[in-house]
Amino acid sequence: MKSHFSIALALTSLVVGFFLVSGCASMKYGHAHAIRLKLVDAKYGDPVPGVSIMWREDADDLLLGTSHLGPTSLTPSDDNGMVTINAAHEKMVGRFILTYPGYVTLYGVYSDGGLNISREIQPPPFPQDVFVLDDPQIITPETDGSYTVRMPK
Repeated sequence: MKSHFSIALALTSLVVGFFLVSGCASMKYGHAHAIRLKLVDAKYGDPVPGVSIMWREDADDLLLGTSHLGPTSLTPSDDNGMVTINAAHEKMVGRFILTYPGYVTLYGVYSDGGLNISREIQPPPFPQDVFVLDDPQIITPETDGSYTVRMPK
């Protein structure tokens, strides 16, 4: 009887520990979800494949403090100009930089389900750090939930 109790206690501790660890991560960062971007030429609307993306997420919480994930380089846009960012957390602010030869570098901020894009940021010249968009343009989601980003040359 004592060994059954010990086994039950050990299993309970293991399960509770797992939920605490996974719960704490989701409490701090929120659940991960995907953001889909369609990168197109601003003038002609053609897809722009091969766009490089640098992604970073930041959180500033009164109780949990400040934290960040990244920066990290993501897989470039595919032949259809599509990029899926799977690392987006609901309680964090996502920042990204889009670069491709011959096109203007674009900076983006994703927060609370909204996406803003700009050509300029503050403070320059360290875009890998936290930045604020100058004169941001709001990007409205398409009916399928993706965001079309027009890249100017």
